[in-house]
Amino acid sequence: QFEKEVVLEWIDVNDLLLEPMRLPVKITAEAYEIDFTFTFPEGDGVDFGVLKVEEGGEQSFTIANNGLYRVGYKFAFARPKRSLVAKYFCIENDPDTDDPDYKEDDPHGKS
Repeated sequence: QFEKEVVLEWIDVNDLLLEPMRLPVKITAEAYEIDFTFTFPEGDGVDFGVLKVEEGGEQSFTIANNGLYRVGYKFAFARPKRSLVAKYFCIENDPDTDDPDYKEDDPHGKS
């Protein structure tokens, strides 16, 4: 955590003020690490194995936030319009209904 006080000072170039004006400003900041744990039921990732085009498959995994603060996430394909496989996948993110920003009418749970 970072905390520092600086003094903002301004002067009158026309010498109308008898002395410079000063305003102390307290600056605080905090950096934190985003710490997620991914848990896959079978191994170290999602593996559909060999499937025929018409066959379906479903895989799931769990994400746990181990950090100090709430953080959001979203899974999506990069450039889905150019991807040859994106149209064969459906990514569903379960919303956190306890989140104060949760919106029931939003399919992702947030606006």
